[in-house]
Amino acid sequence: MDRRFLCTAIFVCLALFRLEAQDIYPYPVDNGDLRKVSDLYAKEMYRSSLEKIYSAKKEPGNVLTDDDLAFYEAMSALYNEQSNAEALLSEIIHSKPKNIHYPEAMFGYGRYLYSKGKYKDAADAFKQISASEVPSTERAEYYFKSGYSSYKSGKTDEAVNDFRKIKDQRNMYADAALYYYSHIEYEKGNYVTANQGFERLKTNPNYASVVPYYTLQIAFIQKDFDKVIADGEGFLSQSSESRMGEITRILSEAYMQKGNFEKSAEYFEKYEKSTSKLSREDYYLKGFIAYEKEDYPSAAKSFVSAAANAKDSLSQLADYHLGGCYLQTDSKEDALSAFMRASQNDFNETVREDALLNYAKLSLELRNNETPMLAYLEQYPANANNPEFLTYRAESAAKKGNYAEAIRLLQTNPNPSTSDQAAIQRLAFAAGTASFKNSDYAQAIDMFDMSINSPVLGSDNSVKALSIYGKANATYALGNYSSARSLFQTFINTAGSFNLQEYSIAHYNTGYCYFKEQNYDQALTWFRKYISFEANTSRKTVYLGDCYNRIGDCYFKKRDYQLAADNYTTSESLGIPNPDYSALQRGISLGFTSGTDAKINALKHIPRSYPNSTRVPSAYYELGRTYQQQMKYDDAISAFQSVISKYPSSPVYSNSLVESGLIELNRGNYDKALSYYRQVVDKFPNSPEAQNALEGIKNIYIEQNRMDEYINYSNKIGQGVKSPGEKDSLIFIAAERLYQTGDCAKALPAMRKYLEDYPSGRFLTPANFYLADCSMKQQDYSDALSAYSYVVRQPENDFTETAWSGVARANYNLKNYADAAAAFEQVKSLAQTPIGKFDAELGCMRAYVAMENNEKAAVSAGVVAASTGIPPELKREANLVIGRASQQSGDYKKALEIFKTLAVDLNQPIDAEAKYRMIASYFAQKKYKEAENEVISFSENSTQQLYWLAKSFIILGDIYVLKDNKVQAKATYESVANGYKRRDDGVIEEAEQKLRELE
Repeated sequence: MDRRFLCTAIFVCLALFRLEAQDIYPYPVDNGDLRKVSDLYAKEMYRSSLEKIYSAKKEPGNVLTDDDLAFYEAMSALYNEQSNAEALLSEIIHSKPKNIHYPEAMFGYGRYLYSKGKYKDAADAFKQISASEVPSTERAEYYFKSGYSSYKSGKTDEAVNDFRKIKDQRNMYADAALYYYSHIEYEKGNYVTANQGFERLKTNPNYASVVPYYTLQIAFIQKDFDKVIADGEGFLSQSSESRMGEITRILSEAYMQKGNFEKSAEYFEKYEKSTSKLSREDYYLKGFIAYEKEDYPSAAKSFVSAAANAKDSLSQLADYHLGGCYLQTDSKEDALSAFMRASQNDFNETVREDALLNYAKLSLELRNNETPMLAYLEQYPANANNPEFLTYRAESAAKKGNYAEAIRLLQTNPNPSTSDQAAIQRLAFAAGTASFKNSDYAQAIDMFDMSINSPVLGSDNSVKALSIYGKANATYALGNYSSARSLFQTFINTAGSFNLQEYSIAHYNTGYCYFKEQNYDQALTWFRKYISFEANTSRKTVYLGDCYNRIGDCYFKKRDYQLAADNYTTSESLGIPNPDYSALQRGISLGFTSGTDAKINALKHIPRSYPNSTRVPSAYYELGRTYQQQMKYDDAISAFQSVISKYPSSPVYSNSLVESGLIELNRGNYDKALSYYRQVVDKFPNSPEAQNALEGIKNIYIEQNRMDEYINYSNKIGQGVKSPGEKDSLIFIAAERLYQTGDCAKALPAMRKYLEDYPSGRFLTPANFYLADCSMKQQDYSDALSAYSYVVRQPENDFTETAWSGVARANYNLKNYADAAAAFEQVKSLAQTPIGKFDAELGCMRAYVAMENNEKAAVSAGVVAASTGIPPELKREANLVIGRASQQSGDYKKALEIFKTLAVDLNQPIDAEAKYRMIASYFAQKKYKEAENEVISFSENSTQQLYWLAKSFIILGDIYVLKDNKVQAKATYESVANGYKRRDDGVIEEAEQKLRELE
């Protein structure tokens, strides 16, 4: 801008610079030739002058001296622009002794160079002589032209010295010298001196149009914005159109500095119309004005142009304010990138610090990445215990599920705020809930206690109340029913609990505590209280159906069978959770109140209404016993036969054989009785039922006087009288009793000792089964597998199906997935009940998933998903497997339909994986926008499933690569490589590989 003002002044002064050669020194004219040459030279008739000199040289007796001749000839040739001029002038300059016209020649040469615009050469020529060698009348010209030539040559100090000597004198060059003197002082930043000079030139018509620009800029530089506005607006009406742009630009910034952004915007709009292209500084000013006017989208566009991917102080400021714009428009991902760039420039330390802080905050919020915050605190350790930072870091830890660390950070603050105290209470509750889900009940109780003992803030007691409820559940899970009961009642009486959904359930849970303590009267009271809460609603909850069953159980234990039957009937009518149990118990209860007919009708109802229920065999068995009591033996046999023919794996199978044998024995059908008894002995040789059957066989042989046959039979089956097997039986029974009490720690060595002492013992099958069962419970899967394998190698027995299931589960836990799958397939073929088949199918599905055999896994998953009455999570797990298989086969439409139904609660593993697979499916179909939107949606859910979130961000980086946005891609990969903590699952390695591929 200054240079344009300067150009105007130069043109104004040109008239002053056209000082002609007529001012050359006068010469004596006593010689005719010399007078003629002098006159011609003075009149600028340089060609004629040269002709006269050349003719005079030929005339005899001319009196031109050598010095005169050389001077006039050289100077005329110079002004006539002859090729030999410089050579002639050089002879004068280098003559020995010096030509008497040397000062005149150098001054004239300087004038000539000056007139040609050869200022560097002119300055050198002027410096060859001193001002004292120039006539006093021409010294002002000498100083000005010497100064101006030095100025144009960049020698401002020499120029200032020349201008200073004439600027305050009365001469024709004084104002021009003063102008350039002031201009140089302006350029050097000496604004007071410059302004004094410009003020003196205001009345000079040659500078009146130029000087105001300088005074306006000086006022702006000195931050006298009031003067800028006052002078600028007045000057604007007088200025030319070409200068209006500069003035409006200054006025815009002045108004901006004064905080008047409306006027600032008004003048900037005028400035923008006057210029063809805005500079980066212009864009910054435009953006700042828009930002202050809260037009954040427009401001953002301008700041982007101002930043221009440069690395300077302006780009740092522009990126910083750009981040602020993005925050205001909730474009947090863009804000994160802008603040990151601003934090990487160190031109303005204050801006850098605040940008790094904002970058760190957004990294925590969007990526759950604490690395930038730790970097900030490392650089600015004085802020380490700043409550704001502690809160941000605590939020990050909480998002990762590290509640203990979140609590520790908040407790670091010696004066926690009310919100911090509330956060500690909520975090302790969340930690307790997480520990409870992980079955770490003792840790859960500690965390719930911390939440309970936190100060209650305001009128909201809900967190404290829920913590008491959570502690009660954990205490119940530990089997401490008395303490759990007390805690549930405390929860009920805690302010704020009434409006919680847990309030009514707490009454139900209290009833369960009394039920477990066999205090049936109190249990009834609390179960009824729960029912009263549900009476005025249309809900049919699992709790309600179970509650009526437990009331029925209480009355059954109290031998009030009619009330028991009534409550079982109510529970069955609700249809949840176990209507088949309700029906069975109702039938048994009716047998004590309404007679056997009512019991029989109720029991017959079960197979018809619940044909797939596992309780159908028990219903047939009870039905058979009831007919047996009525001595309706044919009907009894028919009922028992239903068990024997259809449910060989049922627990009542062997009992049905025994009862059938007893009926035939009582009817005198000894061969039929023997057939039933022998089946028991053959199939369950070591069972209590086999002992009863042996007694029946013995009685039959005695009755028929067939003792030899009995002895042979008993010896054949190893049941000889007083044989060593009796000791075998006693040792096994003792070990079995330990097992039946659930004391596996004692049962395991007892079973091992039995197997070692009696390698051919009668109870090898159950002993191995019990050994396997206890080993599984203690997670000794290898021993369990060995024992189960023994059982399944034996002829089919009461343990066969369960043992095959154990073989499958042990192999699965040992990661022998192929063997596990084969075993589960065997269980499917053996299972006689829908639940057995379902469990086997579920095991197959999981084993095939572990084997990465998605095709077979999907087949099993289809069966699992189609099953009724299963927990929702199992159905969701199965659907996830089907979705994986569809995705792998390229059926993305089906896969996406499944994944969308699953991705609901992204804190759950299934939901988070489904969300990731949605993103991967969109990416595979090149639907990058949909994939990108889903990644953003995923990151905004504050999920704790960081593995799937990190995998999703890697896909987002891949999308940026495909869009040729390598900067964003790199930032995305780096956020995973630097922010993800686990190093054993391949995520960090994948992100680092992606970064290497970008290089």
